[in-house]
Amino acid sequence: MEGAFLRCTALECDARTARALTYWCRTLEMDGIGEKLIEALLDSGMVSTIADLYRLSHSDITSLERMGDKSAYNVLDELAKTKTLNLARFLHALGIERIGPEVATTISQYFSSLERLLEWVENGEIEELTTIDGIGDKVSTIFKEGILKRIGLINELSQIITVTDEAESASGVFDGQSFCITGSLSRPRKEIALAIKNAGGKVVGSVSGNLNVLVAGEKAGSKLAKAQSLGVKVWSEEDLFSKISEPKKGPKTLFEF
Repeated sequence: MEGAFLRCTALECDARTARALTYWCRTLEMDGIGEKLIEALLDSGMVSTIADLYRLSHSDITSLERMGDKSAYNVLDELAKTKTLNLARFLHALGIERIGPEVATTISQYFSSLERLLEWVENGEIEELTTIDGIGDKVSTIFKEGILKRIGLINELSQIITVTDEAESASGVFDGQSFCITGSLSRPRKEIALAIKNAGGKVVGSVSGNLNVLVAGEKAGSKLAKAQSLGVKVWSEEDLFSKISEPKKGPKTLFEF
């Protein structure tokens, strides 16, 4: 009991499932799949998750009342058009609280790919997202919890639809490079992370073989040991800001060959 009302707190609850399906279809502009059709699909037992929509056949749809051949083909056509989504649209359509189109786009540009996002969900820290302009502690927490609640659905959908990577902007000396920050540093960690991002780099919360650079301060601990064992570059805070101050090298001219 929450307050004076009983609330549906499980995603599997029929009412919440209907809302999730409706939100997905509306967000992706599938006008032919409205509340009445979703209700009929749920009642029939043919659909219980968003992923089930993409398993529907022509005969499944025409078996429903008032759904003829043309209507069924229209539904299948709309579903087919959403089988490839960029990461921002995918995240927005999941219906996580406070994750509207702008926030979804901001988060997508930060992680670039669903794979990197899920790696953060599994191994990263909530504080990492707060380095993004406009993303605070509350939204970061809600977003991570929302992804975790939907992880089964996300894995299921990723087998059916294609979630494309966000285009990465080339804007600095660290274009395409990933960084992790650890230990005690003279500047606030958020300031260091922002400097890296402004130079074109990405800040992640964990050390892996894919990491380009670990920025290590005093008392770096286990992350430093892991980076050294994996052969990841280790920079001091001074190294980092020295690199940032270097001009970005462009392509060589004919006179430089």
